[in-house]
Amino acid sequence: MGNGQANEGRAYVYRGSIAGLVTTAAWTAESDQAGASFGASVSTAGDVNGDGYADVVIGAHLFDNGQADEGRTYVYHGSGSGLATTPAWTAENVQAGAELGNAVATAGDVNGDGYADVIVGVERYSNGQSGEGRAYVYQGSAFGLAVYPAWFAESDSSSALFGSSVASAGDVNGDGYADVIVGARQQGTGGFIGGGRAFVYHGSPSGLATVAGWTPATAQGLSFFGESVATAGDVNGDGYADVIVGAPRHDNALTDEGRAFVYYGNGGAGSSLVPRQRSSTATRPIAHLGVSDSPDSFRLSLLGRTPFGRGKVKLEWEVKPLGSPMNGIETKIAVHASDTGPAGATVSEQETGLIDLVPYHWRVRLRYHQATTPFAQHSRWLTVPWGGWNETMLRAGDPSPAGSVPDGVQGNPVTITKGPGVTIAISWDPSCLPNDGDYVIYEGTLGDFTSHEPRYCTTSGATTKTFTPLAGDTYYLIVPTNGTREGSLGRRSDGTERPPGVSACLPQQVGVCE
Repeated sequence: MGNGQANEGRAYVYRGSIAGLVTTAAWTAESDQAGASFGASVSTAGDVNGDGYADVVIGAHLFDNGQADEGRTYVYHGSGSGLATTPAWTAENVQAGAELGNAVATAGDVNGDGYADVIVGVERYSNGQSGEGRAYVYQGSAFGLAVYPAWFAESDSSSALFGSSVASAGDVNGDGYADVIVGARQQGTGGFIGGGRAFVYHGSPSGLATVAGWTPATAQGLSFFGESVATAGDVNGDGYADVIVGAPRHDNALTDEGRAFVYYGNGGAGSSLVPRQRSSTATRPIAHLGVSDSPDSFRLSLLGRTPFGRGKVKLEWEVKPLGSPMNGIETKIAVHASDTGPAGATVSEQETGLIDLVPYHWRVRLRYHQATTPFAQHSRWLTVPWGGWNETMLRAGDPSPAGSVPDGVQGNPVTITKGPGVTIAISWDPSCLPNDGDYVIYEGTLGDFTSHEPRYCTTSGATTKTFTPLAGDTYYLIVPTNGTREGSLGRRSDGTERPPGVSACLPQQVGVCE
C-alpha cells in the first residue's frame, strides 16, 4: 500500500468486542519509505515491558537505511488507550538484501523473567553460506526490548532461508520456559533438495539454547517444509504446547497440494495440574466424598501454569449441587491474577454460599492473561481424578461430630422424675465428647419410636430440664450438640443407632466415644 510513498506498506489493528471485531481499524501505522513493505509480517509481541498491555511487532523486510533491502522491525507498545502512534523500538540489519523482518513473532518468555521476548527472521542473511538465513531473539524488560539481540541462530547451509518463518513454540517440554520454532523452507534434507526443515530451540533461565533440541524434516524435495511454523497451542490438553508446520508444496496424489503437520509436545505423558478440594482454611485436603470444615464453604486449588511458559493465570470454577449439570453458567473467576513463575504456582479460591450437608460436584480451569499468554484464553476443564464431573465429590459442613449421653453402662443413664404439679424433671450426665456444650430434648409418642420431634433445641448447656410433658404416653431422647452437629439419639435394642425422627434441630454426625 502507498500513502505518499509507493508500496511503503501499512498495518491495521481492529479491536475485539463482545460482538466480535469492529469494522473500523482502531490503529494504523506506516513506514513512510517507498518500497519498504511495512506490514509484510505482523504479530503480537506479547507484553514486552510488563505493563499488562499487549504490544505488537511489525516487519518491513525491504526497508533501506544505508543498505538496500536490509529490513527493519518495529514494536509498538499497548496502553489503556490502545497502541502508541510511534514505535518504542526498532531494529535493523546491517547487510544489504538480508531482509530482516520477513517474519516476526512473539517468542514468549524464553528466560522466565516475566517479560515477553520477540523473535525476528532474516531469511536471506549470509555468513559463510549465501542465503543461509538467521533468526534473532530480543529480550523484554521493564523498559521494553533490548537494543541488541540476546540470541541468534543460523542454518550453516547455503540457500536454506533459515528464518523464513519464526514463532513461539510454547513450552513444548514443560520446564516453564517458552521455546521457539524456526523454519528453513529450502534447507536440503537427506538428499532431498529444498525439502525444508524446522528447528525448535528450548528456553532456560539463561535464555535459548544454542543448539536445536528438535529438527523435523520431510522426505520430499521442494515441499518447502517449514515455510510456515507456529505453536498449535495445547491441542490434546496434556499441559504441553504442540507445534504446527506447513509444507505448501507437498505432493500426495496431487502436485503441490500441500500438507500441514502437528507434533505433540513432550512426546509422552501429560503434566498434571493437580486439582484439589481443600478445607475452607486451606490447611488440609478433603477426601473424596468427604465433608468440609465449614457448613457453607470450601476451597479449590490448582497448579497454575500454562503450556506457553511463564504467564499470569486466574482460577475459574463451577460448583453445583449434585443433579445440576455443569453448563458454564454462573462460573466464578478470581479477582487477581497469579504469576506462575517458571515452576508454576498453586492458585486457590474459596467457594461460599453452600448449603450444609448438600452433596456438590465441581470443576476448575485456568484463565490465561491475554497480554502474557495470547495463544489461548484458558485451559480445559479439570476435576478430581477419582470421580466423574456428575458424581458427588464432597459436602459442606463441620466434620466435627457430637457424642452421646451415658446409657448406664458408662455413667448414669437419663433419669425422669415427677416435678412440681404436672411437670417432669429430666436429668443426665454430660456427653462423652468434651466439645459438646449443649443438648437437644426430643419428645415422641410411646410405641411409635420414629415420631420424636424437638421439644427443646437447646438447654443452654444445662444437664437438667423441668417442663410439662405432652398428654398421653411419651418418650424422651437427650442428644448432645457441639453447635453445628447433633450426636447420637441412643441405641436400639439390637445395638444399632436410633434413626432421626420427623425433624431435627441440627444435622446429625455421631462421633465415637472413648
